[in-house]
Amino acid sequence: MKDVFMKAFGGLAVAQGELAGWSEEFKKFYSSGYRCPGCNERLLTTFGVITVDFYSKNGNKIPLWKLVVYKADFAECPKCRHRWPVKGTGYVETPAKLEILGIRETDREEEEIGTDKRVIDNSMSSVGSKRKFTVSKQWAKSYSVEYEKTQTENSGISVGLEDIGIKASLEETIRKQFAISEETREVYSEEVEINIPGSTKLNVFFHWKKIWQHGYVKFKNQEGELSEVPFRVAIGVTFDQLQVDEKTGT
Repeated sequence: MKDVFMKAFGGLAVAQGELAGWSEEFKKFYSSGYRCPGCNERLLTTFGVITVDFYSKNGNKIPLWKLVVYKADFAECPKCRHRWPVKGTGYVETPAKLEILGIRETDREEEEIGTDKRVIDNSMSSVGSKRKFTVSKQWAKSYSVEYEKTQTENSGISVGLEDIGIKASLEETIRKQFAISEETREVYSEEVEINIPGSTKLNVFFHWKKIWQHGYVKFKNQEGELSEVPFRVAIGVTFDQLQVDEKTGT
C-alpha cells in the first residue's frame, strides 16, 4: 500500500515535471515512488523528504531548499552514487533575476606609481629666484572586483560569484557610476612654484600616487537575498613633493 501511495504522489510531481521540462530519467524517479534508477532504493525519509543530492552543471552541490531557484542540472543517489540529468530537451532556462540596489563607497587608498625628478640649477648666481613650471601625469581609470569576497547579508559568509551575466551587470554598474571607459585616458597637471636660493642646485622629486576608491555594490541575488561585492576604482592621481638642495659654495 505504501508503494502505491508513493507512486501516486510521485505521479502528481511528474505532471508538473512535464511542464517544467524534466528529463525522462527524473520523471521516472518520481513515478517509481522515489526510487533510484541505479540501485532501486527509495530515496525518501519517513517524513517525506527526498534524500537525493543535487548538483549544478559545474559540479557544485545545491541544497534542497534552493532548488526552486537554481533548478539543478543533475541528481545523484547518496547510496550508489548513480547520477542522472534533471533537465530534458524541453526544459526552458529561466534567466536569473538580478536587482542592483546601489553603490556604497567606503575608504580611499593611495598607491605609489613612480617618481619624476626635476633639477633646477641656480648655482651660477648668488641671487635667489623663483621658477614656475607644470608637472603632469597621464593615467587611465580602472577598476577591480573581488568576487570571491561577495557577502550575503543574512549569513555574513563570503562566497564567490560564478555567473557571467551577473558579473557583467555588476561591472556595468561600476563603469557608469564612475564614468569609466577603456578608451579614455586622463591627464593630471598642476602648476608648481619653486623658490631657489642663490648658489644652489635644487633637486625636486615628485612621488606620484594613484588614488583608489573602495566600496561595495549592493544587489539582490537570484534567491532574493541581499548581497554585497567589494570593488575598487582608480579615481585620480596626486603627488608628494620633496626638495633637496645642493649648495655649491660660489
